[in-house]
Amino acid sequence: MARFAYRIAALLAAGPFFVALAAQVAAPRLTPIGAANPKPPLAFHQYAVDLRQVPPRPVIQAHFDFTNVGKAPVNVTRLVPSCGCINPQLRNGKQLYQPGERGRFYVTMQTANEPPGPHAYTVTVQYEDSEPREEIVEFRLALPEVKVSVEPSEIHFYQLSGEDAEQTIYVTDRRGEKFHVLTAECSLEPIKVEVLPVEKSPEGRERTPIRVHVPGDYATGRHRG
Repeated sequence: MARFAYRIAALLAAGPFFVALAAQVAAPRLTPIGAANPKPPLAFHQYAVDLRQVPPRPVIQAHFDFTNVGKAPVNVTRLVPSCGCINPQLRNGKQLYQPGERGRFYVTMQTANEPPGPHAYTVTVQYEDSEPREEIVEFRLALPEVKVSVEPSEIHFYQLSGEDAEQTIYVTDRRGEKFHVLTAECSLEPIKVEVLPVEKSPEGRERTPIRVHVPGDYATGRHRG
């Protein structure tokens, strides 16, 4: 009887040891920090650009900035758009970026044949350091209803040389209807405006140029009209 009691006491004394051993075996194993997946060498400052509602323009442009945060040079090999209506281009065509170097690429969109409303596109950035890699960024915007546009909406003249200056404003009807600009006037004298013959825009639409002429002897100072 005494021997049986001794065995029970020994088992009770060893109990905490076996419980601790079982807990250690059953506990989830933590992944060492060094074994975690490494960060990609090309880090974008923004992975999504949302321009929201844009003005009625034939061309819309956005940009994406990135930095080579790796330890080796990065070569950007391709920018693959999700739609042919957007055209991504690296700034100055630069493809190779050293560690710590920043870069940028632009996304240009021709709006002529795109319907109004929200649009979302992606650009797949393919690049290489020690191996081929890629990152995907998103470009979103909302196009307004098509209408008559006047571009640019503002023009500025800086006459430092005392010579005549001219700039051109373009009026385009995006509704697909025929219309004519009859006259154009300027509230400032003696600035002259002239309606020129209708021409074709780069996107193939008819537009009316309006030439604005400022004489070189115009009064000094700031004027708005």
